[in-house]
Amino acid sequence: MSKTLTQEYVDAFAAAWFAVWNSYDLDRILEHYAQDVIFSSPFAIEFSGGKATVDGKAALREYWSKTLANFPDLKFTPRYAVPGVSSISLVSTSVRDLRAVESMAFNDENLICRVYCHYQP
Repeated sequence: MSKTLTQEYVDAFAAAWFAVWNSYDLDRILEHYAQDVIFSSPFAIEFSGGKATVDGKAALREYWSKTLANFPDLKFTPRYAVPGVSSISLVSTSVRDLRAVESMAFNDENLICRVYCHYQP
């Protein structure tokens, strides 16, 4: 079932998501994601053997373990969050001082099931 998310919900989710990412606690980060998550990012090409999409939570754990090891100073600086229908887009400054937009779709259990990452210098 699709539902339009409120700005209040999205702001609370964004605050929690950025805080857990900036804590570097991979187990807590992964709590936001469904087992069958599909994650697409230009960085995935760099750390996933040339593939832009990571399929499944186990593969995402492996990918992010490599990412965090390669970017020990990774920090997201939040800019804003935008609600959609069962989805949000989070805008921040990220690694390599890139502007990052992560668009996330949620399943019926309110877990992230699909992610598209976008980066701009």
